[in-house]
Amino acid sequence: MATGFGIPNDAVGNGTTPEDIQTITAAEYPEAGVISGCEVTGTSTMKYKVAGGAVVIHLSPGRAVRVPVLAQDLTTQPAPATGTRTEYVYVKQNTLQDGGNIHATVGIGSSVPSNAVMLSKREIRAGMTSTSAAPEAGNIVYSRPVGGLLGLLHHSWYVDRAAVNGGEYRRGEGTFYVPTDRNIDIRLSSSVSNAVGGGNNASARTSDTGSVTYEIWLDDKKILSRERGYSNVFDTEDFARIWTVKAGVHRIYYKVRHQWGHPWWMVRENAAGDQLAVVDMGVAKE
Repeated sequence: MATGFGIPNDAVGNGTTPEDIQTITAAEYPEAGVISGCEVTGTSTMKYKVAGGAVVIHLSPGRAVRVPVLAQDLTTQPAPATGTRTEYVYVKQNTLQDGGNIHATVGIGSSVPSNAVMLSKREIRAGMTSTSAAPEAGNIVYSRPVGGLLGLLHHSWYVDRAAVNGGEYRRGEGTFYVPTDRNIDIRLSSSVSNAVGGGNNASARTSDTGSVTYEIWLDDKKILSRERGYSNVFDTEDFARIWTVKAGVHRIYYKVRHQWGHPWWMVRENAAGDQLAVVDMGVAKE
């Protein structure tokens, strides 16, 4: 029988259990990771400094715990005589079944063990005498509450180095992950003008107008198509689409093709270029 977190025990001692709190935490934080703090910095010796903070560790599907991390120094092994050693700084929540105790410990290893969250990844090369010589090499994952915003999920920027003659191009490709069904804001900025062409990137005449069509594709489905004109003016136009995606990994890109008119055109760097951005707007409502 489950009991709400914060409900006092009854007369015979029944109340909220660790399993209840773990279930609530897993629902609140769908992804394991750092809540805040826990930065790992190198030193002039073979020690790391770990800042205080907290993490969320998932023990099993539907079960998670919030774990405090105390500020501390960690000493790693001397650098290898040859080659490179990859090592991870992590925090691990022990259990009686896995570790024989219930302590939360910060450690260094060649991999991240189960019931743990990575705080840092470092490449220790032969001859190193300080951890400050090994910059961060990992992708630190931050855990956010399910109702919080995940911020910028994907961004790309593109400019042409030379004018192009007609054509169709696929650009801005990338993937992003969302832990739950989310509403996302997809934004595309386009900065295009005409060009003389044939190796000359200068603007063409005012009368040399044309247009290009932009298409945004999400998971290989076209979700937006907009045509925009161009001339010798370096102007920028913005397009946007609100979309709902399911939990998981998604792939996005855009296509741009010449539509009509003056054939030579160019995405201009001294304007805004082409920028594609995906921004999280929060949990999707049913």
